[in-house]
Amino acid sequence: MALQAGPDGARRGLGVLRTLSGRGGEPFAWGGVLEALCREEPVVEGPDCRLELKPLLLRLPPLCRRNLMSLLMAVWPSLPESRLLPVLQLARQDSSPDPDPWLRALGEFLRRDLSAGVSTDGASLLSKRCQRQLQGLCRRLGQGGRKLKLPPVPDAEGERAQEEDKDSQQPGKRRKEPEEDPISPEGERAPKRLRCLEKEEEEEEGHEEKRPEHESSESLADGGDASSITNQPVMGPEPSEAGQSLKEAKGLPEGLELPKVIQVGNYKRTVKRIDDGHRLCNDLMSCVQERAKIEKAYAQQLTDWAKRWRQLLEKGPQYGSLERAWGAIMTEADKVSELHQEVKNSLLNEDLEKVKNWQKDAYHKQIMGGFKETKEAEDGFRKAQKPWAKKMKEVPGGWALPPDTWSRGLHRFCLLRLEAAKKAYHLACKEEKLAVTREMNSKTEQSVTSEQQKKLQDKVDKCKQDVQKTQEKYEKVLDDVGKTTPQYMEGMEQVFEQCQQFEEKRLVFLKEVLLDIKRHLNLAESSR
Repeated sequence: MALQAGPDGARRGLGVLRTLSGRGGEPFAWGGVLEALCREEPVVEGPDCRLELKPLLLRLPPLCRRNLMSLLMAVWPSLPESRLLPVLQLARQDSSPDPDPWLRALGEFLRRDLSAGVSTDGASLLSKRCQRQLQGLCRRLGQGGRKLKLPPVPDAEGERAQEEDKDSQQPGKRRKEPEEDPISPEGERAPKRLRCLEKEEEEEEGHEEKRPEHESSESLADGGDASSITNQPVMGPEPSEAGQSLKEAKGLPEGLELPKVIQVGNYKRTVKRIDDGHRLCNDLMSCVQERAKIEKAYAQQLTDWAKRWRQLLEKGPQYGSLERAWGAIMTEADKVSELHQEVKNSLLNEDLEKVKNWQKDAYHKQIMGGFKETKEAEDGFRKAQKPWAKKMKEVPGGWALPPDTWSRGLHRFCLLRLEAAKKAYHLACKEEKLAVTREMNSKTEQSVTSEQQKKLQDKVDKCKQDVQKTQEKYEKVLDDVGKTTPQYMEGMEQVFEQCQQFEEKRLVFLKEVLLDIKRHLNLAESSR
C-alpha cells in the first residue's frame, strides 16, 4: 500500500520498515519478497487473449515499480545478493514497447553497487534516446552564443592540440584559443580574474570537485593577456602512498571476521532459541497426550470387542475344544488391552509429568510477559555489544542504517568506520596537493597579486592542518577498532556460552525423555 501512495511511496515504505525494525521483532523477510517478485504467474496478453507466464515484478504498475526500485536502492546493503540479482535481471528484460528509462537507470545503479569491484568505465546510464535528446538540447542552447559540448573523447587530434599548446608557451607566442567555462547561474561570462577568486572561495567552503592538474593551474594563471605556464612538479603527498603507509603501519583489519553467532545483531537468533525451547516442550507434551489418547481408545475398543464376542459365544451352538479356542482369542484381547492401558499410564504419569516439571523449573515467567531466562540473555548480549552499537553512531550516516544491516557482520561495520576516516584523509591529501601546486605556479606568474599570493599560502597552511587532523583521526579509528574488538568478543562469547549450556541441558533432557517414550511404546519390552 505504501509503494502505491504516489511519488513519495519509497519514502513511506522506508518509514514502514523503520517502524517494524523499531519494535524489536524479526528483521523484515526480504528473501521471500524478492523470491515472490521473480515468481511467474499465468496472465492473459495480447488481442488474441494468449495465456503467458509473466513474473510478478513486471505485472506491477509503473509507479509501484519505480517506488519499489527506489526502496531497494535505499536498503540494498541489507538485501540478500543472491535474491536481488534475479530481480534486477528481470527488470532489465522488460519487453514493453516503451520501457521506463527511470527504472532502467535505477537498475543499473543497483547493479553497479552490487558489483563494486567491477569496472564500469564506458558504460552509460542514459538510453540512446535520452542521449540524442541531450545532444539536441546542447545544440539549441549553443545557438544563444554559448557553445555547449558533451565531454570529448580523447583521440589523436586531442594529442596534437596539446602539442600545439606546448608550442604556444614558447617566448613570443600567445595562445589565442579561448577556454570553455561552465555556465554561470546568471548566464553571463565573468572576468577570468574574478572567476579565479570565486573558485578559491568555493574550495574554502568545502566544494569537492575532481579536476586535472593542468586545468587547475590554467584556471589560476589565465587572466587578461597573461600567457599560460607549464605545470610544476608537485611536492604534496600522494594520497595512495599516504594511505598505503598507514596500512603498513597500523594494518587494516579487513580480514577481521567473527563467528556469525556473536556478530552485532545476530544474538537475537540465540535468544530466540530459549523461547523456542519452551514451545518445543509444549509440543512434546501435546504429542504425548495425543498418543496416550490413542492407546486408551485402542485398549477400550479391545475390551468392548472381547466382551461382546464372549457373550455371543456363551449363547452360540459351539462347544468343547472349539469353544475354548475361540474364547482364547478374547482372553488375548484382554491382555493386549491391559498392555496398551499400561502404555497410556506410563506416558501420562511418567513422561508427561517429567516434561511438565522440567519446563516449570527451567522457564520462569515474568509479570510483564516473556521469560526471565530470555530477558537475562538479551540484556547480557546488549551489554556486550553496547560499545559497538555506540561506535555505529560515529559512522557518517550510520545512525540511519536499519538494524538488520548490522547483522551483515562486524567486518562490514569496521570497514564503514575505516572507510569514512580513510576517505576524509585521502581527500585532505588531494586538497593539499592541489593547493601546493597552485601556490608554486603562482610564484612564476606575474599577473598574480601579493594579496592573491597570500591567500594561496593561507590555503596551503589550512590544507596541511586538515591533513594532520584527518591522519590523526584515521589512526585513532584504527587503534579504537583494535582495542574494542577483543572486549566485544570476550563479552559476547561469555553470554553465548551461558546460552549454549542452557541449550545443552535442554537437549540432553529431551533426548532422555524421548528414549523413555520409545521404551514405553515398545510392547515387547513392556510385557516382560
